[in-house]
Amino acid sequence: MSTPNKNNFTEIVDIVLYRYNSVDSKLWSLIKRESGHRKLDQDSLLVSAEAINRIILIHFRSEVNKFQSIEGAMVYKEATTIYFMWKMLNEIKSLK
Repeated sequence: MSTPNKNNFTEIVDIVLYRYNSVDSKLWSLIKRESGHRKLDQDSLLVSAEAINRIILIHFRSEVNKFQSIEGAMVYKEATTIYFMWKMLNEIKSLK
């Protein structure tokens, strides 16, 4: 008799993007253009992990390629919001 896996819960992450950071600003505008987001208030959006991943892979592909080609210790010197979000999306499989 096997025990069912009860670790299948959805993770939700709150991310702060900064208006005066060019990468964050671009990401914010791309998210707002995404049809599947839900506006919670003036400065908050609810977006699926799938939509964020799609935006990153389409609009920030060169950054993702750079992260994949740099050794682990060197990545942190080049890290941006895109790196941390991409890493999170690839490591936390229960994000929805």
